[in-house]
Amino acid sequence: MIAAHCRRATRPLVHSYLRSLRFGVFLFSLATLLTAVDGKAQSTGGRVRGTVTDPSGSAVAAASVQLINEATHATRDVQSNENGEYIFLEVPVGSYEVDVNQQGFKKYVRKGIPVNLNEVLLVDIPCKSAARRRRSKSPERLR
Repeated sequence: MIAAHCRRATRPLVHSYLRSLRFGVFLFSLATLLTAVDGKAQSTGGRVRGTVTDPSGSAVAAASVQLINEATHATRDVQSNENGEYIFLEVPVGSYEVDVNQQGFKKYVRKGIPVNLNEVLLVDIPCKSAARRRRSKSPERLR
């Protein structure tokens, strides 16, 4: 009789323990799921952005902007938009070179641009007009 009484007394404890265990597993699963979702949203690099302008300060649209990793020589290319703006997203950490080419302007080169994790780096590009070569008059021959 005592054994039967003990069994009945422990049943609520076992059920309570199982409910607590299920709730704990649920909370652990939820926390793991939320951590995994948040982990995927983390950045793996930085950003490089800026504006390409002419000597008067006006935007240069459709300029070819190239980002070159100085260690690996990997390149990425974009064109500036109608406002002269460009952006490179998720740029791996490292040192970079930015080259800009646009017809009517001198080639722009800037080296040693450090990109760090989760950093937005502003690299504005002032383009200079291409100098036109003047034809030199050939010297007159002396007679």
